[in-house]
Amino acid sequence: MTRVLALSIGPVQEFIAAARRTGDMQAGSDLLVEVARAAAKAVQAAGGDLVFPADPGEVGPNKVVAVMRPGADPTAAAAAARKAAQGVVDGKWQDLVRHAPALVYRRTTADNQVAHLLEFYAAWADADAYADARTEADRRLAGRKALRDFAQPLSEAGVPRSSLDPSRDCVTPDTAEGEVVADGVRVRSGEMLDAVSLIKRRMGRSSHGAAVPTTSDLAARGVSKALEANDPATAQRIGDLCGKSADLSEGDFYFAGRLKDAVADGAIDEAEATRLERAVARALRAGGVPEAPGYFAILVADGDHMGKRLSGITTVEGHRRFSASLAGFAKEAGPLVAQFNGHPVYCGGDDVLALLPAPRALGCAAALAQAFTAAVGGTLSAGIAIVHHLTPLQDSVQRARDAEKVAKESRNAFALALHTRGGEPHTTVGPWRAEEGHPLAGRPDVAAWQVWVDVMRSGSISRGFPYELRDLAREFLALGPTDALAHEAVRILRRKRESGAGAKAATQLVATAETMLRSITDPVKMEALAVMLITARFLAQFPAEGPDHG
Repeated sequence: MTRVLALSIGPVQEFIAAARRTGDMQAGSDLLVEVARAAAKAVQAAGGDLVFPADPGEVGPNKVVAVMRPGADPTAAAAAARKAAQGVVDGKWQDLVRHAPALVYRRTTADNQVAHLLEFYAAWADADAYADARTEADRRLAGRKALRDFAQPLSEAGVPRSSLDPSRDCVTPDTAEGEVVADGVRVRSGEMLDAVSLIKRRMGRSSHGAAVPTTSDLAARGVSKALEANDPATAQRIGDLCGKSADLSEGDFYFAGRLKDAVADGAIDEAEATRLERAVARALRAGGVPEAPGYFAILVADGDHMGKRLSGITTVEGHRRFSASLAGFAKEAGPLVAQFNGHPVYCGGDDVLALLPAPRALGCAAALAQAFTAAVGGTLSAGIAIVHHLTPLQDSVQRARDAEKVAKESRNAFALALHTRGGEPHTTVGPWRAEEGHPLAGRPDVAAWQVWVDVMRSGSISRGFPYELRDLAREFLALGPTDALAHEAVRILRRKRESGAGAKAATQLVATAETMLRSITDPVKMEALAVMLITARFLAQFPAEGPDHG
């Protein structure tokens, strides 16, 4: 007889996304990882042979599956896991209260919020075969979740809600008269935080020994190569200043509003701030960038058909091997994101959440998909949202998750959503590899993107071309697929050619683009291409760094 115990710990996605700063978001991820590890280790100590994760030290999903050894009590194991998980949260809270008591105003409410943060569910089942026991345990776990308690958190009349999580009351002091700083944790004027958000704020001051990049930092990374190439002394000075002050970051020097705040906070002298700001502007212009665009990307990726794949594995050993392969991908994913100058927020199991410079995001996503297939043997879908660095972070993360849902409709695909301030969103969906019949068939679809971005960057085609192409596709919708559409598209491309040295140098690029246009006779696909070109034109404002993935 085999007894399988299954645990689920939450919340996950909404908890990580509940953040005003990237440091808050990273802290939410780190906290959940610590909680999951503690629960897995507790189950192991209570007589459970772990299946998911195979190793309690790995960064795994929020679900724990174990086979109970003879004589081991699943009730006791589940209780120990719950106690260990809550103990992690309680420890963080007590540490904050001990070192920064000035931040906590409503202690009773705060303690209640911490005590009711985790959603913990457990179920177990017996069967002759492991596969049957696991299936039944999962079925019971799903039923347990459906019967969860919807009790509302403790709330006081007239108390404002938390800025990061409106479901909870604010527990910090009134900061209307100015910010409150305690133990290095800053709550700015007008900011209202709940107890859990306070924990995240304190944890988020650093991550793995390095500062968590801000959204402005990520936006700056899209153009920072121009500064490094044209004014290395200024780049070095900025790096030195940021290394000495926790209140300064690279992005502050690329965006006037951020630098103004840094001066007001006393993080930098106004005279030097002005000098460095002007030096950055000169270096960017020398690199062909009139000003920093101010956009970065959020990437969310997830394995396809994971439930089906797990159901197809019937042995404990098979599930442990699969768990190990997921852990291997998670270990590879973080450094891979860093190679694209990005910051991995969460890499666990088949899930990835990362922040990236806008021009590097699609290349990174393609590399992750390739790494996932190599490590796990399945396919990965990814959603990418290009957003402004001043857009509320929670909204930006949701846009990336919305893009991921679109990609999941196709599977083994990506969805790239461009969200400009004041403009309509543009979403492009594509396979990881160009389809049969495409001039670049068999090559990563990123290669086609690179061609169009390079064409737009060269100035070979006027900026209005994508919109004329979209209008053309809509005119042909009633006719259906026809070669006339491709011929007319090529005619518009030739008419939109520009003159100049850059245009002449890009002759081969334009020829490749023309070949790609000739292969599209379906107006639906032509309109999709036009939307893609709108995004490619946007990405062309960033300086070239070479192809990311080929």
